[in-house]
Amino acid sequence: MPIDLTPDRIGGGGSFEVMRKNIFEVIIDGITADDMRIACVGCPFPKFNVTEMAMPYKNVTIKLAGKSNLEQDFTLRLRDVVDGNVRNALWAWSQLVFEIATGKIGRQSSYKKDGTLFMAGPDGGDEQQWKMMGIWPKTIDFGEGSADDAAPVEISCTLAVDMIDKV
Repeated sequence: MPIDLTPDRIGGGGSFEVMRKNIFEVIIDGITADDMRIACVGCPFPKFNVTEMAMPYKNVTIKLAGKSNLEQDFTLRLRDVVDGNVRNALWAWSQLVFEIATGKIGRQSSYKKDGTLFMAGPDGGDEQQWKMMGIWPKTIDFGEGSADDAAPVEISCTLAVDMIDKV
């Protein structure tokens, strides 16, 4: 059977629609204010890795699945806003992890949060959700100033994530 190369195969009937990278939202339970939801301009989508375990058997080596994990930390890029809601929410959360004034490490029951990454089709429908569990801020970079640039200040926040599961 020959391959159909006509353009109506993709566009005809509306059954083939691609997800857009720019239609997403990250919500972190107990942390995310509406300002932060709007300010989020970038984040990675989940990426998984399963390590390989080699098992010698007679004259061959058989490969089995080993441990699975997230390959990367989850780094949010957020635009800073003048009223400071984004900056202040991230700072308050980071102080639950490590309180600078006292030098104390917080309890995981206080600083670990759950969250959801929402992705949607171009019309806002066909939503996909990823549940993120055990999230906490590892690093926060509040951006930099420049006399040569009038672009928005971007905050980068790297989150540790214990698990991500498709909902």
